[in-house]
Amino acid sequence: MTPTSSRPRAPLALASACALAGCSGAPAQPARPAEPPSPAADLSGAAYASPARWSYHPPAPEAAVAWAPLAGGGCVVVAQGGQRWTVTPERQAAAPAPGAAAPALRCAGQGRASSAPAPEELTALVRRSPTSWMFVGASGAIYEASSPLGQFTRTLSPPEPLADVAGAGGALLGVTHGGGVLRWREDLGWKPVQLDAAAAQAGRTPPRALDVAMAEGGRALALALPESLFSSDDGGATWSRAPLPAMGLSQVGVLGGELLAEGLLASATWEPRRTPAFSRSAAALPQADVELAIAVPRAPSAAAVSAGRAAIAGDRYVEVVHPDDAGAPWLLASGPIDGPLRAAPLPGTAGCSSVKLGASGASVLKIVAVCVEPEDDHILARVLRSDDGGASWSPGATLETPDVAHVSVAVSPEGAALVTGVCKPAARGSDCKPSAPLLLAQDAARGDARAAVVVAAAPTLNSIAALPAFSADGRSAYFLGYRGKDERLALFVSHDGGETFAPRLLHAPGAAVPSSSPDGPEAEDEDEDTEGGPGGGAAPPGFELVEESALRPADDGAVGLLLAEAGALVVVTTDDDGLVLSVAAPPAEGAMLASVGRRVVALAPEHRAQPGGDMAAALWESLDGGVSWAELPDMPAISSDLAESDAAMACGVGGCLFGDTVTRVGWGAAAEGAPARAPAPAPRAQPAVRAPIVCETLPSSKWTRIDHVDSSGLGLPDGDEALRGRSVWSLLTRAPTGAVDVVSALLPESGAGEARVVTRALLPAVPAGARVATSVTAQMEGYAAARVRLPGGVARPGAPMRNVELAWENWMDGTSARGVIADAGPFELGDVKPAPRAAGGAARQPPAGARPRPGAPGAAPPPEDLFDPALLSVSVGGIFVRPHSGSAHSPLTFFYEPSGKLQRFDFPPWPASGLHGSLDVRADAVLADGQPVGVGMVRQPSSGPVTAMLLAHRPAPAPSGAAPAPAPGSGAAWEIDAVTVAPPADRDRLVHIDWTYAGKTIGVTTLVAAPAHATAWALFQPFRGDGTFGLAQPLPTPFDLGGVPRPCSAADRAATARHEVPLFAGSEALFPGTRHPVLVTDVAGPSGTPEAHVLLTSTAVLHGTPAAPCVAGWEARALGRAPISAIVPGDLAQAWLFRPAAGPSPANGTAIELRPMTCRFDPGAKVPESVWNEPATARVAR
Repeated sequence: MTPTSSRPRAPLALASACALAGCSGAPAQPARPAEPPSPAADLSGAAYASPARWSYHPPAPEAAVAWAPLAGGGCVVVAQGGQRWTVTPERQAAAPAPGAAAPALRCAGQGRASSAPAPEELTALVRRSPTSWMFVGASGAIYEASSPLGQFTRTLSPPEPLADVAGAGGALLGVTHGGGVLRWREDLGWKPVQLDAAAAQAGRTPPRALDVAMAEGGRALALALPESLFSSDDGGATWSRAPLPAMGLSQVGVLGGELLAEGLLASATWEPRRTPAFSRSAAALPQADVELAIAVPRAPSAAAVSAGRAAIAGDRYVEVVHPDDAGAPWLLASGPIDGPLRAAPLPGTAGCSSVKLGASGASVLKIVAVCVEPEDDHILARVLRSDDGGASWSPGATLETPDVAHVSVAVSPEGAALVTGVCKPAARGSDCKPSAPLLLAQDAARGDARAAVVVAAAPTLNSIAALPAFSADGRSAYFLGYRGKDERLALFVSHDGGETFAPRLLHAPGAAVPSSSPDGPEAEDEDEDTEGGPGGGAAPPGFELVEESALRPADDGAVGLLLAEAGALVVVTTDDDGLVLSVAAPPAEGAMLASVGRRVVALAPEHRAQPGGDMAAALWESLDGGVSWAELPDMPAISSDLAESDAAMACGVGGCLFGDTVTRVGWGAAAEGAPARAPAPAPRAQPAVRAPIVCETLPSSKWTRIDHVDSSGLGLPDGDEALRGRSVWSLLTRAPTGAVDVVSALLPESGAGEARVVTRALLPAVPAGARVATSVTAQMEGYAAARVRLPGGVARPGAPMRNVELAWENWMDGTSARGVIADAGPFELGDVKPAPRAAGGAARQPPAGARPRPGAPGAAPPPEDLFDPALLSVSVGGIFVRPHSGSAHSPLTFFYEPSGKLQRFDFPPWPASGLHGSLDVRADAVLADGQPVGVGMVRQPSSGPVTAMLLAHRPAPAPSGAAPAPAPGSGAAWEIDAVTVAPPADRDRLVHIDWTYAGKTIGVTTLVAAPAHATAWALFQPFRGDGTFGLAQPLPTPFDLGGVPRPCSAADRAATARHEVPLFAGSEALFPGTRHPVLVTDVAGPSGTPEAHVLLTSTAVLHGTPAAPCVAGWEARALGRAPISAIVPGDLAQAWLFRPAAGPSPANGTAIELRPMTCRFDPGAKVPESVWNEPATARVAR
């Protein structure tokens, strides 16, 4: 079956056989006496399964959402679409010893899918016991089954969605998106538990849970941020902090029955019966990603049945499969109606271009295959037969067909075959004009396996016979065709095993019929009435054959037909003699149908919306030929699978096939309990923004131009350059002379009042005739620059690097300084990257149209190469410089203070590898407690956010009498520890890491957001001189703000950490519904009339705490791609509008324009409709 539509169906074209070959003149069979309509089928004692059950056999998944190893080998896999799989390896591998490293991350072998997919996407799985498997849904619901693939027995709904779940014995532990921990027991339900009750009592920031794991005996581990590990021996009811230093712990789990916390460089195992209970280990947990190599056996296909390449015989299924290799024989796949199928070569079919198939039989299948292959200008149809289910084959007959599309095969239980679309044995070439079916039956008198071929007698048949079929006992046979008298569709009926057929006119019960002949109302007269014959005008109304048509007799004698009436698909049921018992329409417009006898199923794709908005199919069953319909219990995952594609349908006595993935075995309403359902979805996101900000440019002001802005983009300041210390915004400029300046709007020394736009020099112009290399970088604090002169114009390796100029601007601690490193050691290869030269080796020339620079007329800009130090980093009270390129691997490092004091030391070497292979470390440094601390940010292989750092510090001074620690010279030792700063990002969790200041203290901010759950939290952890973090401070997020937030005072900014919060991570919205429209009126635009601009905030700079948040300011961007932005301080008194400057571009960099404006909140301002087309302008329910 293929999907139906509401448009009128075109009749299936069947050639007029009478016109081509003449009509059969054999006498018609008399009609049997009419019988009353039969009642609905009684399924008690039926030869098929009842109640019916579902079987789901999707293709092998390409990737795992979650997985777990199985004892003894194999694994359980959760895949997209709520699927659950078990994978059994082909060869059993030896199990790893307890505590050994994790096995290879590969799940390969024979796969088997659950017939009960989850009603939503699954995100995790937990094996609580051998008879309790928990599967976590995307909504947070937990579905329990007694086996990995079993039916869900119940659904647990935690009070809030969970990011992680673990379980063992009688308890479950869950981590919420806010970092809380919930515990579940059968007798108590869900209860919150505290990891560190002492922290809350002491007023410290409670830890945020990231991961949990449970083992037998009530043992559990919980990992939290700030990095800390907690253990429980009572199933998570109470917890104790583990006496461990930071280790860069990233996850906890069970390995070989032992609980393990995996770190960056080493892991920690916990066994409470040991002393000490915690020990260091080199073991690692299996990674979340696993390579899948799942082999899935072939499954039954409704499309193959509809195409005539497969057949349903009782509860068995057979199909011919085209080989992958050219020249190889076709395959015969067979097995139960719900699979799996086993395939074997079908001998004698290597040259077949197509194969049609029919099968029948109870204990042993009788199979007949028709191999269609070209021979010269003919198309041969070679008949092959098997009486032992496909184990052996013998040739039956060789026939001819003009068109393989009309070839169909039906097989009786005794092995006789009706073949349509083929010609009489003697007909060849142009004489081959198919009409009545050919009956192939075993002829014992022949003494060989070849069948006797008989042309069935079918009087007045005026088309190619279609859809042949045998009754369940083989005594009756049927096909559909058009009779010559009136071109009306008739059911041709045989009661002698297919030798002779009589037409039975199909009409609705109670409809007027032609006058009776002596042989009955449906018997065709021998003398053809030419009226309405071929060419006699339009066919009279009635039933028509269409592509979806089918003919399926049932075991009770009823015959089910799918036909078109007035362009709509209907189900027609007749008795075994062709008397129409009922004509019924599908239960929904456009529904697909499949039937066998009186038993019918209907499928309406995209009939209803599921929770979350996805469309799902609806299914019905009828046991009385469609007179009445019963909607089947909703199977959301399966019906969604059917709704996504144009699935075919096919039914047999043993059940029905839906597409290539679903089988319904048997008939009758399922006795199984109601399928698991996803929790009701949260209300749809509603359009939402925060209070509009209305701004006007100052009438007394003009657009001010800034040239040579150093930027790879438009040059407009963004959130990184906004609201830092006294600087409201800032830009870096690089003039053609080599001068590097900083332009900023600076507040008064008090931090409050009106800001003034000032320019500060960072590096002076390059002296005439000098050749230099320069490095200029934007920093979290502000800007840094370094310049070195190149003696002789070239940086020769080994030549001394002298008089390295340094300059920096640190808005965060208020320092601005310049200095010189007199001797930075000899040049190394790669320290300087030469600037591009013009042809002939000349220095680069200014671009055409560039403004002339001051100096000698026509003089070229001074050549300026790229200085590439391994480290140039502003910190509290100074700047770190590793003057040699990272490729040189030189550890030489300096820390320069504004006073001119210079510290020299060797930078720490980072570990090359961790537990999971090589490490990619980006080096930096900070000054904490007056001590240099090396910071290595470990990049993730997936380019995700940094979640772990390496902190290098000098050892503490040795106690009295001990050997002194090495002096801070080139041979000074470093101690390196790993620390976790954030959880990994996942499908629900977005993570952002940054550096910032709280007063004069530098540290790391961690922002974790779950936008779909309107939840977020953030922390600030200051660096300490001993290579650790100080006490964590909670930070506010936009979810903590009101519609009209409080502006930050100078005291707020001085006392609490600056938290720069992007509202997007790439294209993902972090805080939907929290953007402010910024409605700007430019009171003196270029046209002389006011111009209106609509912007939306894209970054917020916050201070304070979650309980008392405030806004230092916002960055706002124009809608769409308009090149306009704004920096709006929280008090709104003085804001700035920015745009690219008109006119020619400067010699280097870009040019922008700025204009001051004043703003105010106006909650009643009309929000333009264009705002609602922008991302993150809708809010989800919390």
